Amino acid sequence: MMKRNSIFAAAVCCALACHAQQIEFHSENAFSFPVENKSHPDPDSFSFKYSTGAKLTARNVSAVYFTGIGATDFPALAAAIPHGIDSMQRKRYGAKWSAQTRIVHADILAGTLLYSQGISRLKTPYITVPSALRKPSLLTPGISPELPSCSSSEKPLSLALSVSPGTQLPFLPTVQIAALETAEVYAGIFKRFSLPFAPSGSLSFSGGLFKFGRENTSSWFQKQQYFQEKKRLALEAELNLSYPGLRIASAAGIHESSFGGGYGWARIQDFILLGDFTLHSFYYIADASLITASKSEPGIRSQLCINPQYIFWLGKTSLNMGILLYTAERRTRERICESFSEKKAKAALTVQSGKHTVSTSGTVSRSEEDGFSEYSLQLKLSGKYRPLSFTSQVSFKNEDRDKNTVSFTQYVYPKKAAAASLSAGISVSEKDGDISAVPSASASFKGGGKKVRWNVKASFSVSF
Repeated sequence: MMKRNSIFAAAVCCALACHAQQIEFHSENAFSFPVENKSHPDPDSFSFKYSTGAKLTARNVSAVYFTGIGATDFPALAAAIPHGIDSMQRKRYGAKWSAQTRIVHADILAGTLLYSQGISRLKTPYITVPSALRKPSLLTPGISPELPSCSSSEKPLSLALSVSPGTQLPFLPTVQIAALETAEVYAGIFKRFSLPFAPSGSLSFSGGLFKFGRENTSSWFQKQQYFQEKKRLALEAELNLSYPGLRIASAAGIHESSFGGGYGWARIQDFILLGDFTLHSFYYIADASLITASKSEPGIRSQLCINPQYIFWLGKTSLNMGILLYTAERRTRERICESFSEKKAKAALTVQSGKHTVSTSGTVSRSEEDGFSEYSLQLKLSGKYRPLSFTSQVSFKNEDRDKNTVSFTQYVYPKKAAAASLSAGISVSEKDGDISAVPSASASFKGGGKKVRWNVKASFSVSF
């Protein structure tokens, strides 16, 4: 497998290099230096990870190749050099060919591709609680095959095709299909439309055969029930509607059960827009025993959220305020599960005046499972000055009954695209009277011309 992947990537990159219109080099590195004893640091706890590669773009073809290793301590890294380092590499690569005519637009992709949108919702159907100042948005239809990035994780090899109609056939839908080396198959079909009763909208169907199972263990009392590994069908339907004062995003899915029958879920999210007032809300409901396409069991039976927002104006200064109230019914992960409720409240305020922005937010959440109330606060100050912009951020969070964490981060970045950006911060935690600190810093540099560009990122952290 490793040899085949390397040959594929090398062949594509060499073919493109001769006719490339642009080459963009990427490198991301991270160093971690835990120091338990300041006078005698333990070298075995030092770790390093990196990712490097390039993206080549030609007339109608683009290709990427990235390789790197995950966080690895120094002794293990030294022991792997030189013969074992190749087995530690996480290779991500791919190529995309595009063709466009008045009849059809087609994209063919091959490599360790990424898939999102409908596929992501089948793996994680519930709604993540947003900030209290969530901007109106709609769901993106299809399965969205994409080439990997420098920071993406390693994925199985796959082949994807995306076909959308040209200007001569605007009434036809867009079709996307993919086949993975794991024998999984994904597909999506969607159509954007404009009708008298719906100025703008989209209708989408996505699904696939997802291969997963759960191993049987020798334990007498297993927390989760065992089921055999095989391909299981999961399907999603999605409808977006957009009006001048209303946005509606809805989706529903059905999953083949590992124990016979099926599981279902549905979600709807809307934004009512009345001038400076926005009312955001969402609702989600699912079978309590739902097992998603990623074999996870969210245990979320329902979610309900209401989020009013309003913008006040004081001359040219705007005050954007929002309050979010959320409740969910969940169940424990034990084999004999019990239901419990989870509640959350958020508030946020952003004041913007000219080149300066001040944002503050707070969250309070409580789960009946453990009876613990968690809260957090955050303050962010931003300013734009020629030629630099600055952002300062401080936050506080009580992570559990005995642990409190305070973090401060300072960002500096230029307005021009070809330059460097810097950030530095420190996170201080207190638990049972013991204090730990994690200073960190990161830097990114990007630049180049029309033919050759580069993007380098590095981060450092020290914990003591």
